[in-house]
Amino acid sequence: MNLTIDIGNTLTKLSVIDNTNVLHSETVPEINQAMLGNLLTRYPSLSRAIWVSVREKQHSAWLEFLQGRLTCVLELTHRLPLPIRITYKTPETMGMDRVAAVCGAHRLYPGKDVLVIDAGTAITYEFLSRKGEYLGGNISPGIAMRFRSLHEFTARLPLVNESSSYSPAGKSTEEAIASGVLRGILAEVNEYVSTFYKNNPNGVVILTGGDAIFFGKKLKSTIFVNPNLIHVGLEAILDYNAEAH
Repeated sequence: MNLTIDIGNTLTKLSVIDNTNVLHSETVPEINQAMLGNLLTRYPSLSRAIWVSVREKQHSAWLEFLQGRLTCVLELTHRLPLPIRITYKTPETMGMDRVAAVCGAHRLYPGKDVLVIDAGTAITYEFLSRKGEYLGGNISPGIAMRFRSLHEFTARLPLVNESSSYSPAGKSTEEAIASGVLRGILAEVNEYVSTFYKNNPNGVVILTGGDAIFFGKKLKSTIFVNPNLIHVGLEAILDYNAEAH
């Protein structure tokens, strides 16, 4: 039984996972020893942990707490051995959460060409070959970032709250912004998906991230929504390193 920790820009998600089955998941602003102690009490079979962070390097008390209680605690960095082959030219600059998502796709769909779409603060598009090779990816602004940019980089446009609804043609400035942002981003994602399936008719598209449900309901093509994909990938990396030793 494993603990996987994904530290994002603003929130942290912790999962207790066993052979791709997520037994517990929670999202918190920050990790503390009390919540980790509760997890260890609730799941006494927890023996290993792996964490990944998009923030600056940190040496927190919670990490020392885990290292003193578990048999193995790993940080996912570009130096850690992986169950896939990375063909990225600058792996040291690549977000390791992106790597974890691709490793999750490889574990769930071995022998398949996969497009992973992580719809969060940014939208990332990751391409995995059936041979287990990460071929590269693209990064685009997410929904909230697009709304904020229209407000912050113009003099008079208001900040529109995220919404799952929009009209074909806005009849107010707020409606025009909502329609422009949401229709534009859906057109972008649909293009990625349709082009991928055109080139890989037997491939798989996986959606993850905070806005995955929104896109899952709106996209025209067949996709699989998996909010725990990064954690499945973290477990796969943990298992791979355990087997290597």
